[in-house]
Amino acid sequence: MKNAQRALCAAALALALCGAAAGAPPLRLRKDGRVHAPNGRTLDCEVVAPEETPDGVRAWAAVEWDGRAGLCLFSPRGDAVGFLPLEAAGEFQGLIWSPRGDRLVLVRGSGVRMDMTFEVYVDMKKAAEIPGIRGEAAWLEDGVRLAMTRIDGWRDEGRFALLRLRLSAVLYDSAMDETFPLAEATDTQSFHFGGVDEEGRLIAIEEDYVEAPADWGDIEKVRDRSFTVPIPPAG
Repeated sequence: MKNAQRALCAAALALALCGAAAGAPPLRLRKDGRVHAPNGRTLDCEVVAPEETPDGVRAWAAVEWDGRAGLCLFSPRGDAVGFLPLEAAGEFQGLIWSPRGDRLVLVRGSGVRMDMTFEVYVDMKKAAEIPGIRGEAAWLEDGVRLAMTRIDGWRDEGRFALLRLRLSAVLYDSAMDETFPLAEATDTQSFHFGGVDEEGRLIAIEEDYVEAPADWGDIEKVRDRSFTVPIPPAG
């Protein structure tokens, strides 16, 4: 069943890439590992080529070319087969592929900040945009749900940027386009997504808490603890 599902997802991604290729810039990833423009110019960009990638995708690079900025996806042949827009190439902070291969998260933000924007794409079409924390997001094994730390807003109290954020641990279901809280922020609590256990049954949550809202301004009064919650059934 899983093999059949992967085959269907691969076929869906292939169709999505066919459509996305029409909007991709005419760039090529050559055998030298560099991105080349039609005029022969080599672009100054970092190419990411992991050992494992979805079918139809070999590598990607954040590029700026011809007045456009975005993440360009390249096929095994080196053709540009997808383009995810960015305001500037430096915004690109990571790409998280779903185990299904037909969904991904584009992580955008500053290289020196912890708060990021997580853009969810399904079949190469943007489905959601969620504010979150760098490094605190992961797809569940089902490849449909994304567990992450969500930024719900800013606190009036707090001297440190991360402690001033109201943070909740949530699940985003990309099939339903809905977000479900696992542990929701309060005036005296913030929750971080801490990972999934090896058996895929439990989600780890890291909690920061204080006795009173004004205590966020005093790092000595901020406490932390950890706990787990069961992964809820899908749907």
